[in-house]
Amino acid sequence: MSERAANLDLVQSQFRRQADEYARIARADDRSTDSIVALADPAPTNHLLDIACGPGYLTMALAQRAAGAVGLDATDKFIFGAAREAARRGIANLRFVIGDVMRLAFRASSFDLVACKMAFHHFPEPREALGEMARVTRPGGKIIIADLVTFEDPPRADYHNRLERLCDPSHARSLCEAEFERLFASLHLARLAKQRAAISVPMDVWLAHAAPPAGNVARIRELIQASIDAHHDDLAVRRDDGEIHMNYTVGLWSLRCPD
Repeated sequence: MSERAANLDLVQSQFRRQADEYARIARADDRSTDSIVALADPAPTNHLLDIACGPGYLTMALAQRAAGAVGLDATDKFIFGAAREAARRGIANLRFVIGDVMRLAFRASSFDLVACKMAFHHFPEPREALGEMARVTRPGGKIIIADLVTFEDPPRADYHNRLERLCDPSHARSLCEAEFERLFASLHLARLAKQRAAISVPMDVWLAHAAPPAGNVARIRELIQASIDAHHDDLAVRRDDGEIHMNYTVGLWSLRCPD
């Protein structure tokens, strides 16, 4: 099995296991969905693609502002659940498909806008994934990217990614902001807008969404306690009324494909 195929298998296995909890958390995340829809600002005539759509809440929100939308995810459990939810809501101008971002089964320039929320850190080859998104976006169309942003300092970024992989083995690597900017420039994508948001998640909620093995949970708690004891912020954690919170920065970009 190739490294790419092995990663895809790992992602599918992980998210089949955590799909229900992930969907429950995502359902309550209206604020980030609203921010992405506002930045995307789709026209009523637009046709959209939502990459790594998960439970499909962003796809549905975009579809209600556009002519049509496709939600794509590698995990069948997400796709089946998203289709059921869209039918329950009576949203008919969309469809959900199982697919791989590295091999999008769409012709070039098929969409006016392509969005990808909180998935780049699962892509072992982020430039190739973004290249596929750009390929299926029409000239002058938009790409919207939202994802975790890690530290610019390499040792701190490595520590952060180590912790993420202990929690979720399908985590490949979070990029820092400068890496994202270089990635966009390498594909000649013009930045239209950039936003940053700080989010705080209780550690127990963070652990529950990925359900790591018990041994990994113990190691995670050990690393976090060591960080607190040493009074440094390599893990970006804080205590609030005795509860440990994981602190994250999320980057949100609107990009324009070249004509």
